Amino acid sequence: MRLIVILLLLFAQSVVAQPLIDIASLNYSYHRPLKFTNNESATLQYTNAFLTLPIRSGNNIFIINPSFDRFDFKFRQQSKLYMNGQIALTWQHQWKDKRFKTALVVIPKSISESKYWLKKDSYQIGGAILQTYQRSEQLSYKLGLYYNSEFFGPYFLPLLGIDYRITPRWNLWGILPSSLNGEYKAIINKLHFIISLKTMTLSYRKDDSYYLRTNDNLIRIAADFYVNKQNVLFLETGHSVFRKFVLGTKNHNIDTQSTLSVQNSWMVRVGYAYRVRLDKL
Repeated sequence: MRLIVILLLLFAQSVVAQPLIDIASLNYSYHRPLKFTNNESATLQYTNAFLTLPIRSGNNIFIINPSFDRFDFKFRQQSKLYMNGQIALTWQHQWKDKRFKTALVVIPKSISESKYWLKKDSYQIGGAILQTYQRSEQLSYKLGLYYNSEFFGPYFLPLLGIDYRITPRWNLWGILPSSLNGEYKAIINKLHFIISLKTMTLSYRKDDSYYLRTNDNLIRIAADFYVNKQNVLFLETGHSVFRKFVLGTKNHNIDTQSTLSVQNSWMVRVGYAYRVRLDKL
């Protein structure tokens, strides 16, 4: 683990404004039972684990980011288990003009109902390009484009990001429309609070032609408890907005979708992260 920290310290020399990097994390979230239009209720439970492994060579940084998500969808009479395993591979280049960095990302994944996971029709390929402009040591902007071969068809998403160290106690960072985070250090190095927006669009393979599409948007507030410099425990609560689930089928390039009317709900998340603070370097 010490080797990874050393690599991240080198990595941090070319990262401006983003206040933290999680090397490893494990977290679990529970969503209060939600109701469908037929009054049937279900609970959602997510489990997530990931690693961040950077390698630096000159003006280039290579980042290997494996992650795994387990999505439990539990009704009264039955349950469905969905899984998502992916490896994000990132190449970032620092140009001669130090104000500019370019990152290219490739993201292969297997995402499906558990019985189809790692099988032929469960795979997707995605990627992104992201250009960073460093205006000052405290502020940088990002502009890019994301793509993924979703089961409902090609999915493109323009990206707009910001990293801003407002004061020693306040940070703002994220890439819209995916995420935006505001951090306040109530007790520096001990207790930090984060307000965030997180949006997710995913599609899970159900069988040869059917898929489940989920659009979830979460507004959250979290408390990060720093046990020591790198070890962090966090507790988070939030509420979904504009949640949408769609059951679809695609045959001969004809896509048929049926929207599942589902309520928004409260959620709670707990987890652990092995973290390096970049705003202290």
